[in-house]
Amino acid sequence: MAVQKNILANIIGRIWNIISIYLFIPLYIRFLGVESYGVISFYTLLLTLMAFADVGLSATLNREFAKVQDDPFYKQNLLRTFEYVYLGISIFIICLIFFTAPFIVKNFVKAETIPFTDLVRHIRIMGVIIAFYLTSTLYNGGLIGLQKQVLSNVLMIIYGVVRSGLVIIPLIWVRSLDFYFLWQLGAVIIYLITLRYYDTRLVFYSSPVKADYSYFKNLWKYALGMMLMAIIYSANTQIDKLFISNLLSLKSFTYYSLAGMIGQSVLLIATPIGIAIFPELTRLITLGNVDNAKKFFHKFSFLIASITSSIATVLIFYRYDYTLLWTKDSIISSTISYPTVLIVLGAMFMAIQLCPYYLALANGHTRTNVIMGITSIICVIPALYLLIPKYGLSGAALPWLVTNFINTILLGYIVIKKFLKGEFYKWCLYDSILPVFISFIIGIPLYFFMSFLPKGIFTIIYGLVIITVICIVNGFIFIKRYPDVLNHPFISRLKKIK
Repeated sequence: MAVQKNILANIIGRIWNIISIYLFIPLYIRFLGVESYGVISFYTLLLTLMAFADVGLSATLNREFAKVQDDPFYKQNLLRTFEYVYLGISIFIICLIFFTAPFIVKNFVKAETIPFTDLVRHIRIMGVIIAFYLTSTLYNGGLIGLQKQVLSNVLMIIYGVVRSGLVIIPLIWVRSLDFYFLWQLGAVIIYLITLRYYDTRLVFYSSPVKADYSYFKNLWKYALGMMLMAIIYSANTQIDKLFISNLLSLKSFTYYSLAGMIGQSVLLIATPIGIAIFPELTRLITLGNVDNAKKFFHKFSFLIASITSSIATVLIFYRYDYTLLWTKDSIISSTISYPTVLIVLGAMFMAIQLCPYYLALANGHTRTNVIMGITSIICVIPALYLLIPKYGLSGAALPWLVTNFINTILLGYIVIKKFLKGEFYKWCLYDSILPVFISFIIGIPLYFFMSFLPKGIFTIIYGLVIITVICIVNGFIFIKRYPDVLNHPFISRLKKIK
């Protein structure tokens, strides 16, 4: 029940993210302009790239808090130890971005109307925000590991409302990027303080809390692996944007960021499921319950592939219609139409990787992810240099799709073969290919049938209908494969009501 509750809480949190994207971004563009929104998008890029400074400690805390521990004071002392480390990380980030801000602006923020000195100031404020935000991820990782994902998502939604929603009201009159970033700074400080309050209340006991750096003797390999994966993940997911910002204008960067946000809608649904299953998968593996771990892994692999492929199908077919409804700009909709297809498909393959990815982490294995990530970066960099000048935005999106497709197959094969022997083909054929095939084989005829119907706002309804039909068909297959789900307490209660 805890896993289902956490999945629901995480999905609600990510749905809010999707809603906030579609509600607020057009208003930012309207009140601040395309270039100013490009600066905001660059802040997101910089935040993701700086994730390496996390040093893998938030993921390590998540994993350690999810374990069953004999020492009642281990968690509180581990948290205090990590807090001191994060203090040093925060100071490092602020100083690094402060002194490199002129270089960053000169090489990666090619604005036409915003003065250079203003951009340098904005970047320096971003550095302070990023330092506080990365520290908040430590406490959020603690809540997730403690199975307090409902609380985590409630706090995240409130933070999102304050950070992204309420700021719109003063921006109507104060149309200033300085004001926007100062608002973000205030919001993240309050969010950080709130998260720390709940973490410390949950793990601090009556005994004195003390930092113990000897913990790193057992954790440094895992934390180092997570740090490397954070660097690699940041590079693999943001390197296309980094090259766009370097080779093209800030306006083109804005357009590509908008296409990326549409594609990320696929991951915004898949990621909460992955986050929710990680603690339970870790628990099953720690207890040596291999049979239940296998079943758990296959169930959620099929679930993720089913949901994400249905969403990807709809986003691909209705990409122009949805972008036009969102931005009210036909030029933007046409410009990002084809790159959106590539990004959505790449995001779908990345979503399918999640269960093998978390299977590796639950076993404390990071080597495969690190090697594959480094290899991807080495291959992608020359491709971006060659393709972006020639094909523009599509030239940046194509390597993203190809690398995610290859990595999905390789990661699944290596990790599943290592930790769930004999289960790869079942995962590949029945958990991944089958639900994706069903999504497209059902989605294509439904789309062409509905193409004769009125367009505009109605396309949202058509998309929901297609997703629903696909999920129902995949749901029947899921029940056929796992009939025990019919014994779930929630379904049993529904039967009694009937």
